[in-house]
Amino acid sequence: MEPGARCAVHVDQPAVDTCTRCGNYVCVGCMEVQNYDTYCGDCALRLGYKGQHSQRAVAALVCGLLPLGTCCVPLGIPAVILGHMELAAIADGSAPASGKNLAMGGVILGWVSIASMVLGGVVLAIIGLSN
Repeated sequence: MEPGARCAVHVDQPAVDTCTRCGNYVCVGCMEVQNYDTYCGDCALRLGYKGQHSQRAVAALVCGLLPLGTCCVPLGIPAVILGHMELAAIADGSAPASGKNLAMGGVILGWVSIASMVLGGVVLAIIGLSN
């Protein structure tokens, strides 16, 4: 990068990197990083890294988060299912890529919820058998 380079959008700001796709200079305020690549706002929007998330991705994350605050609610299973469905839809291009992190969060939190439910059941069974 050239010394003294300025952001293509915010000309009063110094550039910190260049867009991987178009080569424009970007500042801290408008750069988007995905998979270790830097993009300007326009390119991130065109590639689907920025913008609206699908409702399925949001639902996966919500189903993964709710059991954390409400003990033993079996929403981990729908979180895992919805998350995997969304990841498959993103992979085949039928869902926006901007929902990938939400879907992954839903899958991970769903499995954590399922594991805690199983562990809680085992603990309750042991307590019940010992009495």
